[in-house]
Amino acid sequence: MSNLNNYEANYTLLVEYLISKAPSARVIICGSFWINETIDTAHKNVADLLGLPFVKLSQLDAPIYKSTVDTQVFGDDGNWHTISDGGAIAGGVANHPGDLGMQEIANAVFFVL
Repeated sequence: MSNLNNYEANYTLLVEYLISKAPSARVIICGSFWINETIDTAHKNVADLLGLPFVKLSQLDAPIYKSTVDTQVFGDDGNWHTISDGGAIAGGVANHPGDLGMQEIANAVFFVL
């Protein structure tokens, strides 16, 4: 996101829209998995504004919670692939949460339910 000037206002509109479409849904706002104080602050502000719980996730931005280029992932084609087979995008894919990271995200969100 190169331009964050209207991010918080637009994020507020998005969350309000989702709430209007599913008024009985339990809405929880999460921060970024990666350390990004700008995004986390915006999400926390929106959560506070709308009276919603906020779950910080950036503490999980550590190698133990990420995939590696050797990780096997299940593709849209129904087959298993090694992240390193992705060529130039492999590093970006490996920077995403791995199984342990996804478990910790689930635990953090479940804690506020």
